[in-house]
Amino acid sequence: MVVGEVAMNTSGLVDQVIPVLMDKLGPFITIFKAVGIVLLVYIIYLLYRGVTRIQDRRRLKRIEKKVLDIDRKLNKLLKKKNK
Repeated sequence: MVVGEVAMNTSGLVDQVIPVLMDKLGPFITIFKAVGIVLLVYIIYLLYRGVTRIQDRRRLKRIEKKVLDIDRKLNKLLKKKNK
């Protein structure tokens, strides 16, 4: 029955230690929760910014194609005018 007594003593010890640790670690847990929330918000912001940058790049590519097309047409007009 020594094993049973040791098991009961250790479980009683654990029952006493856990509340003490929780009291001491309570502020750290709160800080970690706050940091986790801030990190989650930052990750969401990065995802949003990534999506908007992809859209901006697509828009800029379309604008660049249009500008190059206009430039090519102007060059044709200038060549015709010089002849």
